[in-house]
Amino acid sequence: DGLMTATRDEILKHHQEELMKKATGIDSMLARTVGADADAAKEDLARLYRLYSQVPGGNGKIAEAIKIYVCQLGNGFIQKSKEAKGQEKSDHELIRSLIDLHDRFLKIVKNQFQSEQVFHKALKEAFEEFINKEYYTSALLARFANDILKKGTKIAIADLENTMDHVVML
Repeated sequence: DGLMTATRDEILKHHQEELMKKATGIDSMLARTVGADADAAKEDLARLYRLYSQVPGGNGKIAEAIKIYVCQLGNGFIQKSKEAKGQEKSDHELIRSLIDLHDRFLKIVKNQFQSEQVFHKALKEAFEEFINKEYYTSALLARFANDILKKGTKIAIADLENTMDHVVML
């Protein structure tokens, strides 16, 4: 047991940042979670989780990298929405994109990271960071919820509840 701990410490812990920053590191794995390579990327993330679960504090750095990555994507969606300002659909498009982003990473946290609390916390903090950064996004979120509730009779009840659950999660 002592030998395994020392080996993990030397091979994994001391080289974790270097491994994660490589071209095939965490950002690459996260980027590949959509598209044709999604299943392989998710398997890689699960493998990374299992590997660093054996190292004390190892998953904290992975969670922090996920937080940074999600913030970058979220800020990108917000910037794109601001550039498309004036188009009625662009506001709802932003919120739908954020819902999809949250859904995508929540599934990864639940499935690949076995719902470990450090990853839930990182995801929550990432969304809080870019949504609360300025009034723009929270105002659009409120307007989106209002529009959904007004038009709720035209939407199936299950879809309405599901959408509102996601709005609350954001």
